[in-house]
Amino acid sequence: MAPRRKLLSRKQIPPRDRVAAGLRPYQTFVEHLHDELDRLWLLFDLRLAGARPKPGDEQGGPEPDREKELADKRSAIAGRLLACAEEQVEVPLERLRAAFGLTPFEVDALLASLAPTFDARFGHLYGQLHDNPEKRFLTGELILDLLSLDRASRAENVARLHPSGALFKWKLVHVEGGGEPNSTSIHLRPLLADLHVVRLLAGEFGLHPQVARLLHPIGPVERAPFDAPVEARIARLDERLAEPARRQPAFVHLRGPDGDDAISVAAASAARLGLQLFELQAPELLAMAAQPSEALTDTLRLVMRDARIYRGALLLTKADVLGDRHPGPEEPRRSLFAALAGVAPLVFLAADDDAIEAVARRSLRGRGFRWIELALPAPTYERRLATWERELGAIGGAAAVDAAARAELAARHDLTVSQIRRAAASAEDLARSRPSREAALGPDDLRAGVRRQTRRVLGDLATPVTARHRWGDLVISEGSLGQLREICAYHTRRHTVLDAWGFGERLQRGLGIHALFCGPPGTGKTMAASILAAELDLELYRIDLSLVINKYIGETEKNLARIFREAASAPVILFFDEADALFARRTKVQDSHDRYANLETGYLLQRIEDHPGITILATNLSENLDQAFLRRMGFIIDFPFPDAAARQRILEKLFPPAAPLAGDVDIAYLGQRLQLAGGNLRNIALRAAFAAAERGQPIGMGHMLLAAKREYEKLGKPFLPSDFSEYLDAAGLQVAPPAGPAAVFSPFAPPRGAEDR
Repeated sequence: MAPRRKLLSRKQIPPRDRVAAGLRPYQTFVEHLHDELDRLWLLFDLRLAGARPKPGDEQGGPEPDREKELADKRSAIAGRLLACAEEQVEVPLERLRAAFGLTPFEVDALLASLAPTFDARFGHLYGQLHDNPEKRFLTGELILDLLSLDRASRAENVARLHPSGALFKWKLVHVEGGGEPNSTSIHLRPLLADLHVVRLLAGEFGLHPQVARLLHPIGPVERAPFDAPVEARIARLDERLAEPARRQPAFVHLRGPDGDDAISVAAASAARLGLQLFELQAPELLAMAAQPSEALTDTLRLVMRDARIYRGALLLTKADVLGDRHPGPEEPRRSLFAALAGVAPLVFLAADDDAIEAVARRSLRGRGFRWIELALPAPTYERRLATWERELGAIGGAAAVDAAARAELAARHDLTVSQIRRAAASAEDLARSRPSREAALGPDDLRAGVRRQTRRVLGDLATPVTARHRWGDLVISEGSLGQLREICAYHTRRHTVLDAWGFGERLQRGLGIHALFCGPPGTGKTMAASILAAELDLELYRIDLSLVINKYIGETEKNLARIFREAASAPVILFFDEADALFARRTKVQDSHDRYANLETGYLLQRIEDHPGITILATNLSENLDQAFLRRMGFIIDFPFPDAAARQRILEKLFPPAAPLAGDVDIAYLGQRLQLAGGNLRNIALRAAFAAAERGQPIGMGHMLLAAKREYEKLGKPFLPSDFSEYLDAAGLQVAPPAGPAAVFSPFAPPRGAEDR
């Protein structure tokens, strides 16, 4: 609470001092507040004496001394405010007056509601006027009596004290006891100035505590230059926003994959308009809008009150949740747009979803508003290269990484500007973490920095595949191998074909790389995906279908929307294993479940086609996939069940050079007899190795056959020792007497005659 100050009468201030005081700017904001309370006290005194503050008014028996004292006080305040303006100092009360268009009555009502906090005489006065010294508070009825000259002015003032008036709409004043104000409570219950507003008028600046957790001020942001056409559109945006206001709220949709680009453009536009930009996260507001209460409206009014006080514009980040493509009910989104249009004159929306406008127009049908869309496309190769060079130059890494390596980074990784900035910073941290003699920044650090950006996305809906196989590990046909290498060429030559040759501008959609891997389990589909990731220096993410597919309507699309949105600007390969569970063939609609299942499939078709990165779908049953998906696949690669020659090659590759193989291991024989896929052969080799290590022996044919038996049992297939009769005796194995429909086979059975010993 500010210290009380004795109010001086006119007779105690000589005229020359009053003139001098009127030309001196206020030293503190509290000083101005006390001057305004002096003026208000004189005004109340004049009204209670039955006079009107109109010079020359013949009615009511004016008292010249009181009227002149009030006029002098007003003149002194105006003079000191003018001096403040000349020194570019704006006092808080004048900022409130301008921000909310307060009338003189509303300013005086606000001052009267907070006056007892600073001067006890107002509390005594209110108690006397209530005929109860305990009621030292202001009511609507009391302020109307004090400030209304006649019936006409009283009617005008009653309208200004309406709940929709500026004082209550912007929560500058509230009725004691909380709740929504109404005509009865405003006139009869105590009117109190908002505590945050009181502190502001006393010079304690800052956001309201409830607002500070939501509203984040954005300072000047360095912006990486766009291409010339985009820069021209940004300049045009500034011209449109600078046009004379048409008293309509303006929504500016900054559409693009990089939220930092949107922030930098919005901050620059707001600064040119003389506004402070404040960031709000749309998901938090949408969560409030979904609650069955007035929480959203109340919070937005507090947010916009502070934004207006500090001459702010709003930027809603992560605003894709407001679009048509985002699953979930539309009503909360409509409520949010309606609330924004009611309180915010300028709102920027950072989102990559072009369907937001449709929701806004449905929400604000019949209400005037402006919708401006500015496309901020993903950076071209040239912009990525320029960003890499600028960021590496800033950390002193340009000399350590040659031009060819920088060009390769820009060509291979479709990162946004913000991701490149963070990747360069991560690479610098990695280099500095090594001993000083090894601290030079190199290409490996940059690749690791890029991978770190990948791990920031996709959350718990996908699992990174860390295996790194080589081309030599893969056993497939030459045709399939050639298609895999084509995928690599598509990715590495994207800059040449899409940017330099202009195919990207001509085709616009469907520019991602989408492949379908078809084949039985264990035939190398996951291995092939990991080889592509290693070759292209990308991260491979396997989509966890158990978390993606949800029985509740709309939740599956919501999860997939999140995956594709996060992966759009990340250096990742999306790997949908057993994709037929997600991308199944659409069916004839027989009930509501069929209808929604078909809607999910259609939604996925669209997201697959729009995704700019690499998507791999692996399936065991390609005939179950929707034909529309097959049409959208740029590559369909078969992984057939391996024949005997392929199985032999797989087994040969499974054993490392250091593994001790016994001389009796016949790889060609095993490849011929073990009719299993590569994944099962891997399991057999690994189990045999552990069995041999346990007995302290080299890996022999007996270990291989026992491991094969266990694998067959796991698959539910019969293992017939007669199929391996050539090696039963040679390996010192035996077939026990039949104990049922099948013989009991054990390569670890004791040698013949051991039981006799």
